[in-house]
Amino acid sequence: MRLMLFEPDVYFRLLARYNFELLPTVGVALILAVGLLVLSVKPGTLGRRLIAAGLAVFWLWTGLVFHGLYYAAINWAAWGFGALFAVQGLVLAWTGVLRGHLEFGYPGGARGWATLVLAISAIAGQPIFQWLSGAPVLQVPFAGTGADPTVVFTTTLMAMTKHRVPRHVLILPALWLVLAGIQAWLLASTPGVALIAAGFLGLGLVLGRPQKATAPTREESEP
Repeated sequence: MRLMLFEPDVYFRLLARYNFELLPTVGVALILAVGLLVLSVKPGTLGRRLIAAGLAVFWLWTGLVFHGLYYAAINWAAWGFGALFAVQGLVLAWTGVLRGHLEFGYPGGARGWATLVLAISAIAGQPIFQWLSGAPVLQVPFAGTGADPTVVFTTTLMAMTKHRVPRHVLILPALWLVLAGIQAWLLASTPGVALIAAGFLGLGLVLGRPQKATAPTREESEP
């Protein structure tokens, strides 16, 4: 019984074409992802809004360009995926940029180190695995322009917060982690499965926070 609409090699060739044709954009997105990670250590009020804006752009780009213009060529469901990614981008913009309800900031301790490792794995884990295994590096999605690493990077940054994350921001990332985990398993992609596992760990760190939100101190709310 065939469980996918396409063969694995068709999907990987699509990723390679997408990354090659948009290589400058992929590079800029990776640099921006690293910048957002560095900024999240001690962002201030303006920095928190910039992080949310960067994540919103990642989701909107991935939804409209990757899903809408590329992935839809081999999977009709990509139109729906693209719409969901666009909605999540708007949710991030509304919640984090306009309302300032995403309190990014390095939490310190074991939690802080764990989130840093997970975020770095979202940016560099799959490309490094491909390179070490001798496989084409462009045949994997990248953070900021590819679906799975963008979702995992988002969930791990959400874990790097000092206060509770609004639950509505987590609904679509959690849904995608489930779908992406199934696809990675069907594709027999070891780095893909590992990436999704990192995303679930990040999501667990987010959900493990106390239910009551703590108001930020005056020092934390200043840029």
